[in-house]
This record gives sequence, structure tokens and C-alpha cells, in this order.
Amino acid sequence: MEPSERLFWTVLLMAVFCAGQAIRDVRRRNYPMAVLATLCMLLVLSTPIGSFTARIELPRNSR
Repeated sequence: MEPSERLFWTVLLMAVFCAGQAIRDVRRRNYPMAVLATLCMLLVLSTPIGSFTARIELPRNSR
């Protein structure tokens, strides 16, 4: 398994964990912690994961 693929699954697992915490906190009527868990989940899901690098070489003269 490549490091970028491992990072993807780790981030996804963290997001699922935060979603579970948010659901648990809503059921316990602990709304501030549910909001924090939801924000945490959104932050984790918005993290960019670089998978590869593309290199494009253009000619020096355009004529």
C-alpha cells in the first residue's frame, strides 16, 4: 500500500470516528461537543491529499 493511499484511509477513518462522536454527543444531548465533533470531521475531510505530481515541460520558443 502506497503512503498516499494509507493516508487516504487514515483520514477517512478519522472522519468516520468524528461522525460517530458527533452522533453519540447528540444522543447524550451534549450539543457543544457534537458541534465540535462535526467541525472536526469537516476539517479532516477538507484536508487535501496529494497523490501524485505531474511535470509538464513546455518548449522554450513558441515560434
